[in-house]
Amino acid sequence: MPEAPRPLERVVLVAATNRSGSTLLCRALAATGRLGAPAEPLTFRNLRENRSGLGPVHVKPRARVGQLRRRLAGRPDWRDLGQSAFTSRTARRVLDGVADRHTSDDGVLALKVMWSDYSELFGSHGFDAGYWERPVSWVRIRRDDRLGQALSWSRAISTDQWTAAMASRSEPTYDRSQIERCLERIEHEETGWDGYFADHAIEPLTVTYEDLDADYEGTVRTVFDHLGAADAPLPPRLLERQADDLTAQWRARYLAESGGNAPVA
Repeated sequence: MPEAPRPLERVVLVAATNRSGSTLLCRALAATGRLGAPAEPLTFRNLRENRSGLGPVHVKPRARVGQLRRRLAGRPDWRDLGQSAFTSRTARRVLDGVADRHTSDDGVLALKVMWSDYSELFGSHGFDAGYWERPVSWVRIRRDDRLGQALSWSRAISTDQWTAAMASRSEPTYDRSQIERCLERIEHEETGWDGYFADHAIEPLTVTYEDLDADYEGTVRTVFDHLGAADAPLPPRLLERQADDLTAQWRARYLAESGGNAPVA
């Protein structure tokens, strides 16, 4: 008979934004077998589609109208903050269910969280990462090149190809307005994390996509050390860069249209 999983002993949270290198980092953490398997069950889409097996999550009618408008306009299916109909009871059910389903056999609950999802489930009801009453380790990954991040995000939305190993479902299409919306969303998310960590006197280990890309081994080792797994074997890089000549062309076009001005992190 297999041994029962150990009870939850610690929480590892990776604070991220889209296209910041978080998937590459989380796969490295999972490969150790000692730092959980960072998943993303708190996204609005996962909750809405009930992929986490947590029961239905209801959404206010005005949020559904907003989703429909964005889809008809060809925009990402982002929700407006505060429009999901979570009660404190629902939020507790979701968070308890996440712990039940995503705590690894070694007692680690590891999650990748975006600011909008985290603030909706926690902040809206007065909760924080201490909800599970276990030690919490924070790792924040961000990207210095905000324009490169927005270009990558816009391209992934256009093709539905989120990693190099996935097949593209359509040809990539340059869409300046979409790139601008991605930039706005990145700014919103990063500002949210900045404020949260400052308000709660939290100093997460912060790494950047640029460091992870240029020095995968050194950056991952730094994260392992921060999480108390300095001796964990280093997994190979499990994702390849997607940026290519087309990305460079999009950047040049965007900058030309912007008078040479690029967003600053």
